Amino acid sequence: MSHLSLQNHEKRTATVKQVLFAVLLLNLVVALAKFVYGTISHSAAMQADGIHSIFDLAGNVVGLIGISLAMRPA
Repeated sequence: MSHLSLQNHEKRTATVKQVLFAVLLLNLVVALAKFVYGTISHSAAMQADGIHSIFDLAGNVVGLIGISLAMRPA
């Protein structure tokens, strides 16, 4: 891979990591908001949805781990 191509690949990888991390934080905020609102309003469905949203974070964690592993040299 040429130097310029490697540089572009590293930039793209860094951008993907930034996006995955931002989405992770946003999903965390949404999950906490749902759970807190469900607790305040005594809505078991909203609390369950908040817990379900926590599991959505797993996809972001897998993506972050995968991109980190993919960046390692062969």
